[in-house]
Amino acid sequence: MKRFALVFAAAAGAAVLLASIVVVGPQERAVVFRFGSPLKRTLGPGLGTRIPLVDRVVRVEVTRTFTVSAGSADAGSGARAASFLTGDTNLLVAECALQYRIADPVRFLVGAADVSKTLKREGEGALTEELGASPVDDVLSVGRTALLERVRSRVQREADGRGLGVVVISAAWRSLDPAPPVIDAFQAVQNAAADRERLQNDARAYSDELASKARGEAQALIEGTEAARVQRVEAARGDANRFAALAREAGADPALLRSRLWLETAGRLVPRFTTYVIDGRGGGTKLRLVKESAAK
Repeated sequence: MKRFALVFAAAAGAAVLLASIVVVGPQERAVVFRFGSPLKRTLGPGLGTRIPLVDRVVRVEVTRTFTVSAGSADAGSGARAASFLTGDTNLLVAECALQYRIADPVRFLVGAADVSKTLKREGEGALTEELGASPVDDVLSVGRTALLERVRSRVQREADGRGLGVVVISAAWRSLDPAPPVIDAFQAVQNAAADRERLQNDARAYSDELASKARGEAQALIEGTEAARVQRVEAARGDANRFAALAREAGADPALLRSRLWLETAGRLVPRFTTYVIDGRGGGTKLRLVKESAAK
């Protein structure tokens, strides 16, 4: 009987010892609840201890990335995504995926009954506000990425305010389209906008071509005018220098200058006329006088 009591005590001690050991995986953190209240210190990877029958251990994966869908329609509605109204009263069907990780295991477990549902509601609220403040053309084109970042920031602020203990890593569109009844009209508008952009680009290219050609012609005209101006200035300067030289010669010997000018003028004019030489017997010979340089 005494031996049986010893065996029972040893077995009970071993069971208590085993029950007090906690094994935590490499990707986990363990939160210990003592009498229903969480301890501030969490258990890291490896072996830990707890008080049997008093402590309750909850393991949380802190390296895993969780995804929640914001904007997905309710189950059984037959639609994949919910509808939202834009700032210019257009209807869009939108859904985005929010990815998050657990940053504070204790807050994650006590901050909300279901963190994923809370983040889904906050994401849909952020989508409603951001889409409601944006025009549809901006949302469907250049503003898509910026709007998602604003949604992510809003959800993170709400999560921090509620103490959910998560970090919202990213937000990505799963769908963003006009509502089915008006999608054909939206496509027609997009096609018209593309045609308008193409025509504007063609007009700008044609305008640039004409402007470049006009600039080239203007530059050529300016250069031609400048060359003519230089030529005329040089010719006028040459005439002025020649006149000044003649003036100096006239001052030195006016008679000699007059004789020289007369001879130069005669030399230019005489070859233009036909000259007759008549002797005393009534005969005559027709002569053509030319300059010596021309005769050569």
